[in-house]
Amino acid sequence: MDMISRHMGSARGIRGRIGGMDPQWDLYGARVLGAAYVALCELQGTTIVVGHDLRTQGRELAAAFVRGAASRGADIVDLGLTSLDQTSYTAGVLEVPGVHIGLGSVGARSNGLQFLGTVRPDQALRQRIINEAARIDVASLSGRIMAKGRKATHGTTSSDDTRADYIAHLRSLVGLRRLRPLTVVLDSGNGVAAHLAPGLLRLPGLRLVQVNHPLDEHDNGALEAGRLQQARRAVLDNAADLAVVLDADASRCAVLDECGEQVGPGTVAALLAPVLLAGRRGPVVVDTLMGNDVSEVVLGLGCTLRVCPVGEHHVSRTMAIHDAVLGLEHDGHWHVRDLYGASSGLLTALAAVALVGQQGRTLSSLAEAVGRHCCSGELTLSSPDPSGALRAVEHGFRHHVLSCEPGEGLVLRGIVTGRGSWWASLTQDEECQWVRLAVEADDPAVMEAVRDDLCSIVREHHMVAA
Repeated sequence: MDMISRHMGSARGIRGRIGGMDPQWDLYGARVLGAAYVALCELQGTTIVVGHDLRTQGRELAAAFVRGAASRGADIVDLGLTSLDQTSYTAGVLEVPGVHIGLGSVGARSNGLQFLGTVRPDQALRQRIINEAARIDVASLSGRIMAKGRKATHGTTSSDDTRADYIAHLRSLVGLRRLRPLTVVLDSGNGVAAHLAPGLLRLPGLRLVQVNHPLDEHDNGALEAGRLQQARRAVLDNAADLAVVLDADASRCAVLDECGEQVGPGTVAALLAPVLLAGRRGPVVVDTLMGNDVSEVVLGLGCTLRVCPVGEHHVSRTMAIHDAVLGLEHDGHWHVRDLYGASSGLLTALAAVALVGQQGRTLSSLAEAVGRHCCSGELTLSSPDPSGALRAVEHGFRHHVLSCEPGEGLVLRGIVTGRGSWWASLTQDEECQWVRLAVEADDPAVMEAVRDDLCSIVREHHMVAA
């Protein structure tokens, strides 16, 4: 089937369903997208780096995109299997455009493109790229082409494995001297982290226990509460000092203490901010769900604090405006200026190891010292009508809605007198028919009550929709 739909999503990149009953693009679509990207962004004769993760047909889609882009005269450096942050780093170092094939934890049958480096088309231009791709005749993608009135030859294609350079760069961002011996559980989620994390964490005195290590494109590696139980058992069985659990695209990292209990994202941010900053000073961006613990730590380090609305695009834009060194999202995405704004779960994992390795205390005691919060972990709830379920939650919790944006999901926040604050984040996937939920609170009973109420609304809507 040779196809590309004009109705592919373009909110953050370009994405669509692969295969199934209602596919939106295939390898032909990837090829014409490569050609349209080069043509509309006027990248003939320009070097472009391309990487892919383990999303559905990632390798094949990347190869097709490369062929299409090269046919329009671009020179391609194919990075092969990479994390998004590695692709971003490579494009940034080379000061060239970058394209990453992969979309994190969206539906299992979906994939897409994310634009990085020096050329990042806005949403209007991304839609023009889709429309142009739908008009291209694949027969025009071979031989010589016309570019600005002159003949241009087919672009070159080369391969480069930048893992070693990227691992060295990550290590340079974190102080790793004088680490005490540690046992660390590494859960790679069967994702691209398995390609990078073992080499990154191969440190003197560190014993690594690997969980969910084999690469598997059919496992989305989300940070669900059920999945964290495997890491918890490995911590207890191996008397480990901590566990680091990475999602499918290695953009986020959950951290478990020596008891196998998850340390909430807000507490992790407060603990790791000094490690991630590593002496660097400048503005730090936090979203409105980040608690006072993080703010106090950031200000205590001599950095200025910038608060922005919830959502990756808000954090990225605020970082760019203020040239911020760090951007912290409530869901565990930490954006780092020295990674060209990318979010890296690998860096979070390395920073967590450095923190525990340089302290004479357990991770649980360190977490208690900064005001540990109770976290539900990520819960995936089946729903035949995910967007309808979110509307039902929005109505039921209408006095607690902090933000509700297409592509960002629903964010709630509240305060219980005498028991502190809570927040909840819900996202949906129409293709896979699920709602993903996470709740964090100062008080365990409050977290459980909010979690149970939200689950009840989603499940009741499920029964009505069914």
